[in-house]
Amino acid sequence: MITIVGATGFTGTLIAKQLEQDEVSMRLVARNARKLETLKTSLQRECETAIADVADLNQLKTAIEGSKVVINAAGPFTTLGLKVAEECIKAGVHYLDITGEQQFIRAVIERFSASASKNKVTVIPSCAFEYALADEAARFLEKEMGGLEGFESTYVINGMFTSRGTKRSVLCALESESHQLRNGKTQSISAGAVAAFQHPDGKIYQRFPFPAGEVYLIPLHSQVRNISTFLTSEAPPAVLQLLSTTMPVAARSPFFKNILNFIIDLGPETPQNTNETTFSVYCEGDFKRKRMGLNIAGRDPYSLTAVIAARVAQKLLKDTNVRRGVISPSMVDKSNGIMAITQAESTAWQSVEIKTVV
Repeated sequence: MITIVGATGFTGTLIAKQLEQDEVSMRLVARNARKLETLKTSLQRECETAIADVADLNQLKTAIEGSKVVINAAGPFTTLGLKVAEECIKAGVHYLDITGEQQFIRAVIERFSASASKNKVTVIPSCAFEYALADEAARFLEKEMGGLEGFESTYVINGMFTSRGTKRSVLCALESESHQLRNGKTQSISAGAVAAFQHPDGKIYQRFPFPAGEVYLIPLHSQVRNISTFLTSEAPPAVLQLLSTTMPVAARSPFFKNILNFIIDLGPETPQNTNETTFSVYCEGDFKRKRMGLNIAGRDPYSLTAVIAARVAQKLLKDTNVRRGVISPSMVDKSNGIMAITQAESTAWQSVEIKTVV
């Protein structure tokens, strides 16, 4: 059985519907009984439910009892996720989540690698649009070039609509440390660094460093020395410099954080028209003066996340050969599994020719 923690959230609901479509037995876990019942009755396939607040260890233990795999969709993960992962490991239950919070990924790797291996459990943080695609791209580029010394990813998202949960996760990420990888060691991101970037399609964007999960996920399977991750915007550079400097400060202030949470609560709980969101994750790798690009393009990151999480969970359910311990999404399958899952959802993976590094 696959259990979804945080099942009544926007992405949790999408995952439940995907598992129903795939005809998989599941248990829905949430703290709101009314929302849980509404979700259950919306599904055509019979499923179990459990009311649990992840902050209550007794409720959490009961909720995951008897599960083979847990998908954690209850964020913000930095605040709520570590206990879920820990209890799954103790119970011998495979665990994956959909976090986009870099420092949560770091904490999972540092705290649970040994215990997950010892208990023969597979733990996969960030099994989602962020950052499974770029993680898979790094493995692909490394195989193509025969090695990987440097890697960078640039996220271009057009028409992004976000849920309340995503906004709160972003707030958690803003108040945490932000890292990139330099010469094999993590290094803090410099606030206010904005530069022009030409996408392979020829369009010019402004891009700025942001704390993506690749910084901690890719080194789980690669000897890469340098990782840079960027987000793009069409806003003027001066505006981006101001925001990238002031927003982390505001997020760390209890006063301003309360204001930001109040603003989040005023907005809609679920995003609208997510199928109109398009994205490109453009990745480049280098090895021994060779450089290669890979552009990943598609639409609707939320629905894609649901498919990725559901399909990887099913693989953990059935495949006893998946490596144990804390692994990255791309490590679940040696034959480009994430690529295959997303290509089936009309996500395009296209190699980009780059001149040899001089």
